[in-house]
Amino acid sequence: MKRHLPHFSFVLLSSGVFFAFVPTLKTALPVSLGPPAGIASARQSRCIFRSPLMMGGNLPENSAFVNELLTNDAALKMNQKGEDVKPVFHRDGEAAWSSHTAGSKGVNLALFNLNDEPREVTVRLSELGLRGSVRVNDVWQKKDMAPVSGSISRKLAPHACSLLILNS
Repeated sequence: MKRHLPHFSFVLLSSGVFFAFVPTLKTALPVSLGPPAGIASARQSRCIFRSPLMMGGNLPENSAFVNELLTNDAALKMNQKGEDVKPVFHRDGEAAWSSHTAGSKGVNLALFNLNDEPREVTVRLSELGLRGSVRVNDVWQKKDMAPVSGSISRKLAPHACSLLILNS
């Protein structure tokens, strides 16, 4: 059964903090918009949630970093073809969301550190329906990481997130 998320509200405050209101959690996920990691955090939260991707600015003046955010094939595929988007957990100032991309056996995973200090965010592979050794790809770095088994952890800066694709 395919499930799609309900409407999400996104707000950018003048202080540079981006909030994604998540109705199913009845909370807002604060994501920093500082350069350049915060910009990536805001963008990837929109990818996993299948929210409309919008950009305001003078396109010819974009930095190479911003152009990469706007044209990342894996992130765009996740946004446009993602299905069964759901929260994995929201606890102790950490959150994780997962989805599947149509036509792929991989699991998309977004990890969020909602705290004011760095945190290592961990997800048990069993929470994602995965077992054994799993290959990990970092979407923004376009880099395969070492395979994991049992769980996956990422050390995240305050209000940062990580976007991964996991394959058995």
